[in-house]
Amino acid sequence: MTKDDYWYRYYTAAANHQPSVKKSIETKVVGVAYEGRQAIVALLKVGEEVQLVREPNNPYDGNAIKVVRHTGQCFGFINKSLAVELAPQFDNHGSPIKAMIIAMTGGYSSDANIGVTIQFNLPETSWR
Repeated sequence: MTKDDYWYRYYTAAANHQPSVKKSIETKVVGVAYEGRQAIVALLKVGEEVQLVREPNNPYDGNAIKVVRHTGQCFGFINKSLAVELAPQFDNHGSPIKAMIIAMTGGYSSDANIGVTIQFNLPETSWR
């Protein structure tokens, strides 16, 4: 069997194939009560698509991943412990990742903050 042989190419291609995996993550958005973000949160709706954008120059967290509306308004961040795990994957992906608002919580009185839960899929990665 030579490298030009059909069966050789077929079996070596199959052996080198690395299937892609998508991992779905659900998380609360943090920081929604700071810097006037509740005014933005009040406009959000369950089912709205938002974007997750890496912010490597954030002065508080070099792994920061901000959550923004289609208008570009930031209304919070991925929590620090999750961001430290995800930042390298976001950096490798190189562009914002789409997320969906799946829950809005709280806000039952005029002085209560509204919380936001999102769901998103990580960029496709290969098994190693």
